[in-house]
Amino acid sequence: MLPYLFAFLAPAQDAAETLKEVLATYESAKSYRMRVVHRDSSGLFPGTFEQRLEAKGKRFELKVTVPRAAGGEGQSAPDYYCDGENVFTYVRGELDFAPLDYPQGVSPGWEVSGGLPLMAMMKTSNYSRLWSPPVAFGTFTFRGPESMEWQGRTVRRIRLLLDTGDGALREMANFMLDEKKALLVGASGPKPTEGSGFAQYLDQEFDVALPDKLGDPP
Repeated sequence: MLPYLFAFLAPAQDAAETLKEVLATYESAKSYRMRVVHRDSSGLFPGTFEQRLEAKGKRFELKVTVPRAAGGEGQSAPDYYCDGENVFTYVRGELDFAPLDYPQGVSPGWEVSGGLPLMAMMKTSNYSRLWSPPVAFGTFTFRGPESMEWQGRTVRRIRLLLDTGDGALREMANFMLDEKKALLVGASGPKPTEGSGFAQYLDQEFDVALPDKLGDPP
């Protein structure tokens, strides 16, 4: 959720350390699988749809399993394949690719929809800037964790806030952690109790058997 903001983050200590501990679970995983349920989770890929992520080392596949309803505005998420060096996708029936290590200022679609779990496993440049932000407009900080009910379960909520220097803090996004385990269970927009879009991370499995050629484009 909102990975293009990560370049400017300046995390508050308690919340940042809590989030780091959770993300270490993903950084250290040899392989990983999850189901992602999106409901207007980003402006890039609006609507309700589901993806399946499988990752192993620097390889991954992020494929749509339940497409969004036809006729909606905006673009639909494609399938992504990464062979450890390049990320491939099909655009209008033709194979396209871009380097896994993308330039600063870019937020590729696979990172937007794969979220923090995939960012942590791939150790993307936006993920690195999460903890070492450059100087930029305003200041971003994390607050929490705080307990709340979200999507039928109790979670620990980490809030992403923006301080533009006028004395007011603007809530930008929320990262939802399992109540007790070191797991991310989702991410949401600025108002999770008032209908903000979200992504849920479900059926998570770590260190599962995956093929060596995972991510090779079909």
